[in-house]
Amino acid sequence: MNVEKLAKLLANARSMEDLGRKIASWRESRVYRIVDSWANTVHNILSILAEELELVEPQISKLSLNLRDVVEQIGNASQICQIAGVTFGNCKQVLELDVAEKKLERVDRLAKQIFKKKCTWLRGEIKPYNLTSAVNDATACFHRIIEYLEKKFETGKKISEKCFATKEASEEAKKLCKIWNNAVEKMFEQQMYDETDYSELAGYVYDNKIEFTVGSSPGHKTHVDLDEKTLEYYDVDYKVNKTMRKILENIGLKCDYIKEESPKYWLKEVIGVKCEGVEGEKAEKAVKALACATSMDYRLENVKAWWRGLEHVVGECLEKILDEDIEACACKKFLELE
Repeated sequence: MNVEKLAKLLANARSMEDLGRKIASWRESRVYRIVDSWANTVHNILSILAEELELVEPQISKLSLNLRDVVEQIGNASQICQIAGVTFGNCKQVLELDVAEKKLERVDRLAKQIFKKKCTWLRGEIKPYNLTSAVNDATACFHRIIEYLEKKFETGKKISEKCFATKEASEEAKKLCKIWNNAVEKMFEQQMYDETDYSELAGYVYDNKIEFTVGSSPGHKTHVDLDEKTLEYYDVDYKVNKTMRKILENIGLKCDYIKEESPKYWLKEVIGVKCEGVEGEKAEKAVKALACATSMDYRLENVKAWWRGLEHVVGECLEKILDEDIEACACKKFLELE
């Protein structure tokens, strides 16, 4: 497969990745034709990749085949739940989804061999495993394949220390990634990060969108869509989500928690924060604020100690009572410095 052909295929794959994330968030939807269309398209893309890469990238080829089997089971489950008339979120306890979850174990094993870490986030965490969880995990693994191939075959280029952009990336999105990168380096120079977290940081720019890896934990991602003017931040730590929501709302964004069914409680579990109104100056402030998300879980354990030495900047923040309020205030003050 030549690079031009691969680039076109990956551009299509990126659009399916975006659709997969949307489907995973549409828990109350019953429009299964969208799931069927997504599953069929992703299945075809993975089939082409598996065949074309068999000799040049045999491990990615094998991973693509195994992920294709998962997507096929999701498509089958979708048809069953459509007949049952249930929502995406209530599409569960279906044999095909159990098979998909089992097959994702194999996908994760292959992902660890190639990427040094698993690619799923919800497998093994959500019981019973439902349609949106399966789509979420399949999309996350699909993303890892896309990202690997784009970098391997140079369908884009590095634009800063931590940012990589495809050829189709917009200038505005690239600019915002660089703003985030500058804020990251500023935080790192002041030793506000755990070294492991810092080494994993990355900004990936494509079309008018940016995906940030903001920590070393699986699933610690943020998606910024400049067309939709949205930001989706994912984290399993409630205190971090609460603090990030506070920081982002202080910028002027309208935010709410992203929730998923919990395997432990009857309530839904907070797994992130979604904000609207990400444009112009607010977008610049928002990506800067994402630099604070990295290692925030460590800082919140002993927040005053982490910010000690910067009293000349964040002094008034240290007088607050709650750790989340101290962290939100200190991040704002620090990142406002030029």
